[in-house]
Amino acid sequence: MDPESSPTSSLPAAAIPESTETETEPPQPFPQASAIEKLPPRPAPTWGYSWTEWSANAKLIYLRDTDEANERLSHLQPGCIGFDLEWKPTYVKGGQENRVALVQIANDDMIFLVQISAMQEFPSKLREILEDPAFLKAGVGIQGDTKKLFTDWEVSVRGCIDLSLLARSVDTARWKGKYNSSIGLARLVEVYCYRLLGKGKITRSNWELFLKPPQQQYAANDAHAGYIVCKRLLGMIQLSNPPEPKYYTFDCVRGYYCEPTGLPWSPINPTYDPGPAPPPKPHKDRRDRRRVDKGGEAGSPAPDVEAEEQPIDPTIIVQRHESVLKLAHSTWLRQQETLGRGRNQDSWSFQPNAFQIPEPLHTTSSQKVHHSRHNSYSNSTPTSTTFPTAESSSSVPASPPQRPRNNHPNATRGASYNRGFRGNQFKRIPTRADPPAVAQPQVAPGGEGSSHKATDMPRPRYRQRRPKPSNPQQTAAAIV
Repeated sequence: MDPESSPTSSLPAAAIPESTETETEPPQPFPQASAIEKLPPRPAPTWGYSWTEWSANAKLIYLRDTDEANERLSHLQPGCIGFDLEWKPTYVKGGQENRVALVQIANDDMIFLVQISAMQEFPSKLREILEDPAFLKAGVGIQGDTKKLFTDWEVSVRGCIDLSLLARSVDTARWKGKYNSSIGLARLVEVYCYRLLGKGKITRSNWELFLKPPQQQYAANDAHAGYIVCKRLLGMIQLSNPPEPKYYTFDCVRGYYCEPTGLPWSPINPTYDPGPAPPPKPHKDRRDRRRVDKGGEAGSPAPDVEAEEQPIDPTIIVQRHESVLKLAHSTWLRQQETLGRGRNQDSWSFQPNAFQIPEPLHTTSSQKVHHSRHNSYSNSTPTSTTFPTAESSSSVPASPPQRPRNNHPNATRGASYNRGFRGNQFKRIPTRADPPAVAQPQVAPGGEGSSHKATDMPRPRYRQRRPKPSNPQQTAAAIV
């Protein structure tokens, strides 16, 4: 057919489309960290996570019987599954941790809640699924769960995927920080599913009893959320530069982490960029709160104390001195009234030299004030007590005679220590507190009318041991 005679030749050029074929757009590049930082923050989600929203045709199966669990689990197909464990919390601080009570497994079709604490033995089919690397078990904190499962039930787990490590290996632009730092499942659900994963008091409930509907829903959401997040993260892997599986997958064989080849495994990714180090935390000064109360800023430098000091008013010093003198004078008057000397009824006025505070008696070095904490069995000789004279009695009240010191022969140390007591070089021996002092007639100690006699000396609190005899004659004499 001649192109000039075609029906489209008579149409204007503007009406003819340039091309009827649509060109395919090139694939969008992976978003960089700078592009994510420029995006405005997304508002927090308001809808809660529910497994029925993502897998409407899935069935929730709660198992408490071993035979039923083996029969139901035989229909589970290999692939990625969500994995989680629950056990009864310890309500006593420092108590021993309880055994694993519930194993949760979820995928698009079925959600299994296997309560192994209610079974007589661990289901054999569940053991096969956990030890089969064809079933990829995805979860947060799965390293600790797998080790606890072997400690409690001696079950190894192969083909484990740590969602925190997978997120840092795939979505490097979003997650920064230490590579093996854990990311909570609720945070991952909020970022990749834009839903809220509820965590409340139900997490501290008893998982060994028959599970109530709220407990079943919570356990199902935990396992199913791990499955959905794992699918989202695996879909973000770049085919041009995928991370090595050993960066985020491992096997837990007999409680030890290893690679599928049998080599020891550790959470290390040499290609991971942790980003810049976080800024150091500001030093908190105790005086920051005072500065804020005074109108300053918490981080502002401390004000110069010397520059803010103001001279004290002399009248304040005089008032303080006067208050001290009044207190001293009132105390002295109470002492005089107690001693029966009467009270001065004259009104008080500010006279600094109106009275003088009485001074204590001057004693010699051999006269020591007796105290209940001093040893009662000191080897010091008793000394005479100085009594106030008629001249000093007018200003100073008469003090009772001091108790004479004990001069017992068994007090060899002079202090409250006994050398060689039951093998200890210095053993503290408690002493009996002295009785309260009683007013005694003012006579010289030992003279006529003195109440201090040799028989009033306190007896020692321990008995003196007899000397060990050196020959049989002394032994017989000691017995007689």
